[in-house]
Amino acid sequence: MRWKKGMLIYNKNAGKDKLERNLEGCLPVLAPHIDEFLILQTKQKGDACRYCLEYGEEMNVVFVLGGDGTVHECVNGLSPLQRRPLFGILPGGTCNDFSRTLKIPQKVRQAAEALVNGKVRPIDIGKSNNDFFSNFWGVGLISDA
Repeated sequence: MRWKKGMLIYNKNAGKDKLERNLEGCLPVLAPHIDEFLILQTKQKGDACRYCLEYGEEMNVVFVLGGDGTVHECVNGLSPLQRRPLFGILPGGTCNDFSRTLKIPQKVRQAAEALVNGKVRPIDIGKSNNDFFSNFWGVGLISDA
């Protein structure tokens, strides 16, 4: 695959001190496939959602390097857009439950290779009140966690 415009959003706090290794694993794989590549680091909760809302419609593809929380923020930032880019997950968190559900390789370099060489497939996104969700929807204690 080749894209004119792409964005990588990464969570510097995800994955317990693996950030440098994760970036070294994915950037050399992704960069040759993207003409204009915007790389943004989250600094606080809500940044990933805001980046997707702000830049998402300009992009052909958005990659997220982080855990389930960062993925959730990106889903909430991309879902309300009129023109949504392709979305790829690079598992960089602790559990990476959603990327495991999608059978994305858990090593970042292998995940990046799968994303640039794989097939695009749709997934369902749900909505509850004003929030979108991709993996599961819960009530009670789980929603507080």
